[in-house]
Amino acid sequence: MADGTKRLLENFPLEDLAIDTAYAAAASGDELGGPLGVAAPQAVVVGVDDSNVTSDGLWRRASYVWSPMLLAFSLVITYYDIANGTTTAFGYGETGEPALYLRMMNVVLFTILLLWVSCLEGAQVALVALSHAPSSTIERSSPRVLRAITAVLHGQNLERFIIGRQFLLVFLVFVLSKLSSHEAARGALDPFGWTWAHEANIVFMQNNVLLMIVIAVPGQLIGQLVAARDAVHFLELLVVPYHFCVAPALLLETTGIMHCAYVLKDGFAGGLTWRWTTAH
Repeated sequence: MADGTKRLLENFPLEDLAIDTAYAAAASGDELGGPLGVAAPQAVVVGVDDSNVTSDGLWRRASYVWSPMLLAFSLVITYYDIANGTTTAFGYGETGEPALYLRMMNVVLFTILLLWVSCLEGAQVALVALSHAPSSTIERSSPRVLRAITAVLHGQNLERFIIGRQFLLVFLVFVLSKLSSHEAARGALDPFGWTWAHEANIVFMQNNVLLMIVIAVPGQLIGQLVAARDAVHFLELLVVPYHFCVAPALLLETTGIMHCAYVLKDGFAGGLTWRWTTAH
């Protein structure tokens, strides 16, 4: 059994927790075969009827159809808005039409940054998972992936990477929002001659509802899900994971802007430890 699971069972006795018997059986067993060979008990949410979640009902089947359609619609409208030059990237309150080369540059830049966000999201999932993986799993990776993993696992670099990556991620999402947020002064959105009503323009464009879908799904979730499925192969896809993800994150962490996270972490961790000790 993994050390983390042993500590969990020692600190939180199963008889004191309302944990499903399936979890208790999994947690008390031997190594579980995950994609990385890491022990990972299959926890069951307690007190929640998950029959609607696991059942392949009509709504869930339908969501596999309308959800991709919604994503495709969001991508088309977002890229149309950028290419049309009606975003805040060209200034607030401006009414003139930006030059074509500037609009195309924004399209390319938006795509690159969106891919970078996806790489950063997946890299954190992959590297954190590999920090608990057997050394044999890591040694089978390519030299470029091994360099990234070794750098993150050296000393306290894992925490530094998490903090620096988060800072970089927030910055990239801010730039993406700047590049693709609709500017009302340039008029209502009329993709391909389809003029939107004022209310629809406010709900979907001014409030960035479509942009949230674009950033959340291809920008964040896809990288996370692929990395969770196979961490090593995801890092292989990045070609140069050290230069794209690890090095920029570690560099930004050294600025100290977000070092308050360490202070808060130690404070919360100390408080939780004191609370658990006094309660038992």
